[in-house]
Amino acid sequence: MVNTTCIYIHMEMDETTEFTSQMCHEPWLCQICQAQAEVTEKTIDQTRKGYQSSGEYTAVLFFCITDLANIDPMYQYSLPWFVALFINSIQQSEKDATNLTRRLTIIGDHFLFSLYQNVCRSLFEKDKLLFSLLLATRLLEMRGELALSEWLFFLTGGMATGQAPPNPAPHWLTDKSWGEIDRLSRIPSFNGIGKHLTENLVNWKSFFDAMEPHKLPIPGVFAQKLSLFQKLLVMRCLRPDKVIPAIQDFVIDKLGTKFVLPPQFNLDACYRDSSATCPLIFVLSPGSDPTAALLKYAGQIPTLCFDILFPLSIHTTRSSQNIRS
Repeated sequence: MVNTTCIYIHMEMDETTEFTSQMCHEPWLCQICQAQAEVTEKTIDQTRKGYQSSGEYTAVLFFCITDLANIDPMYQYSLPWFVALFINSIQQSEKDATNLTRRLTIIGDHFLFSLYQNVCRSLFEKDKLLFSLLLATRLLEMRGELALSEWLFFLTGGMATGQAPPNPAPHWLTDKSWGEIDRLSRIPSFNGIGKHLTENLVNWKSFFDAMEPHKLPIPGVFAQKLSLFQKLLVMRCLRPDKVIPAIQDFVIDKLGTKFVLPPQFNLDACYRDSSATCPLIFVLSPGSDPTAALLKYAGQIPTLCFDILFPLSIHTTRSSQNIRS
């Protein structure tokens, strides 16, 4: 039997050879092909630049999750896992081939929430809101809407470089809070806030005594002048007990309500995200045992073999506890 594929390939090779030979004898044909190649190159380069913003966006998100290792060494995520998650968003997000900008926005929004859900599965409860804050601030920083000096102040409270002026209201304002207000006033956006507090003690005390000061406008001109993140810095100085709810409001405003509502553990979703080369490993605290839930779920899937469930016991030298996977 004659292999038609081989015949077709030989025919293609013969045509290519004949065309190349013709180009050697016809310089004008070579010039036409070269001009077409230049046009194609420009088109490819222009199309590539259209996707550049998406590459910058996803790079910011990847370095955001790599920073989680500074919170806990256990929080580490591989680049292949990240890329696979992004490809999954490309495939599952809404399709809109008519507008590239809209298509990239849809993919970006889908991937951001998918990344949040997947990473939250591996975070302790106390770190989930912190992760949402990191996502929001990194995206603001990428757009040039967040000053590094303000972010550093939020983390550290500023560096004391000298003696602060006398506390104008020691009966309700602690020296620590006044010192931070004084350092905050050295940031351009907060210039004069210490002087304004001194001259308007009644208004600032009402703000300080409020049950939910994070929902109230900042006294004076700073109500219209400061952004929602900058308001976090004022809350940090005056009412540190309200920083957490203020962060929640900030994340809701920038990312949406769903980013302050961590997903509940869903074994079916975890299983669907796994593969033959990406197993599921459960790191448990002492006393917890998901074996019953695993066996029950395995029984609901006819094609799932019980032999692929492997109990492990890892002994650590730092603590005498057993972590069962």
